[in-house]
Amino acid sequence: MSRLNGKIALVTGASRGIGRGIASRLAREGAVVAVHYGNNHQAAEETVREIQQNGGSAFAIALPRLNDGSRIINMSSSVTRIALPNLLGYSVSKGALNTLTYVLAQQLGSRNITVNAILPGIIDTDMNTGTLQDPDGRKFAAGLSTFNRWGQPEDVADIASFLASSDSRWVTGQLIDASGGSHL
Repeated sequence: MSRLNGKIALVTGASRGIGRGIASRLAREGAVVAVHYGNNHQAAEETVREIQQNGGSAFAIALPRLNDGSRIINMSSSVTRIALPNLLGYSVSKGALNTLTYVLAQQLGSRNITVNAILPGIIDTDMNTGTLQDPDGRKFAAGLSTFNRWGQPEDVADIASFLASSDSRWVTGQLIDASGGSHL
């Protein structure tokens, strides 16, 4: 596939987990990927090497500006619609990100910049290792989804690929549930 040829994708948090999956997918689609990282330069460089070994183009960075016509894809969480008291701080921060998505979509629309958020459910990443290593945890996580499985980073990366492409040019200010129908 090459629907993102000629595009540059900035993927925040791309050194691990879902961000890494998204960065890899966008590179396979033809985008040059700017692998953003917060603190772990080594992990970001590993992502870059992995993308380059698979024939893609990537570099590690933090980028201060966006060009007109860009795409912003925020990583939120399905916890913003599920009451989980033990995840209060995380849930509140993701709720704020949802609000930021709406505000930026309105503010940046005149520049043809789309702003959307993806809200994953339980995804097989290091954040959920404890749950998914335990047999009861795996059963619980799978049972939340209507598909009777937990998600993979690629499940979220496919959505991000669409949102990064010109196919999503009329989609902005949206919170896209990527929980496999969890808690319906």
